Amino acid sequence: MILNKISRKEFRATNDGIDIIMDDEIYINLNGHDFKGNSHYFTSGHFPVDDKIKYKEKEKFPAKLLVWVAISKKGHSKMYFRDQKEGAVNGEVYKTNCITKRLIPFIKQTYPEQDILFWPDLASSHYSREVIEVLKKEKINFLSKERNPPNVPQLRPIESFWSHFKSRIFSGGFTPKDINDLKKRAQKIFKTFDKNYFEGLMKNVRKNVRYAAEHGVLSVIK
Repeated sequence: MILNKISRKEFRATNDGIDIIMDDEIYINLNGHDFKGNSHYFTSGHFPVDDKIKYKEKEKFPAKLLVWVAISKKGHSKMYFRDQKEGAVNGEVYKTNCITKRLIPFIKQTYPEQDILFWPDLASSHYSREVIEVLKKEKINFLSKERNPPNVPQLRPIESFWSHFKSRIFSGGFTPKDINDLKKRAQKIFKTFDKNYFEGLMKNVRKNVRYAAEHGVLSVIK
């Protein structure tokens, strides 16, 4: 669905003061190979380097930690962590752990009297029957799947957040011992992102959506 076919009614947040809340989830590899900053080693001189430093074995199926969060210009929800061993995130898992336990409390606490527009990630579990039911029951205005444009990360600054988040996690050569160690590190790093960060990250979302609708999605790529 191309961006200029988003209905004005559903996306009225682009035209008035209604805040946009968006969510997303990522997997973080335990070995850190999915983070570009860990792809190479650097040296300041020509001297012998141990093979254990130059070459690092890469597991075919490394352990992963799933991380989910919802953000707006006023802050963020609590994060949800899930070990890959616990299985994939289906509609019921997403409804219970992300929507009911984290998104709804965030909305009620941060926007008690203000309308918002929830812009979910396009993952199939995010639009499952049980999720839609709870969103409607709680009277949360959300962008319908039919109107949710695919492949427009440049309009979803939460993608930039994930990049910054992973960068901070693996800064200083951090190497987690196990999934629990990675989770503790992620929780600690998450606290380094304050309200000002999210306000700056999200401040141009509505303007960029309007501009992309008029000039094409590539127009907002910087």
